[in-house]
Amino acid sequence: MASVSRSRFFRGCLALFFMGTALIVGCYGVLVLVESFDGRGSSVGNSLLFGLALFFLGLSSIVLIVGLSNWRLAQSSREDAGS
Repeated sequence: MASVSRSRFFRGCLALFFMGTALIVGCYGVLVLVESFDGRGSSVGNSLLFGLALFFLGLSSIVLIVGLSNWRLAQSSREDAGS
């Protein structure tokens, strides 16, 4: 019997979780980026918000890549099981 971490269902759910998390963090990064350019605050605060937005956007791209690689692994397991 295959372990849970190697099952297609678990890998597919994990990939969808990572992609959903990347979407949420990316949207939050865009919102923070827009807020940093709003101009209602000090220049230091706006630059800190800009840095935080860039961090969120970078983090979301990394999480998206992890989710896509998990999705690819889940799809390749399906093709291997059919052979």
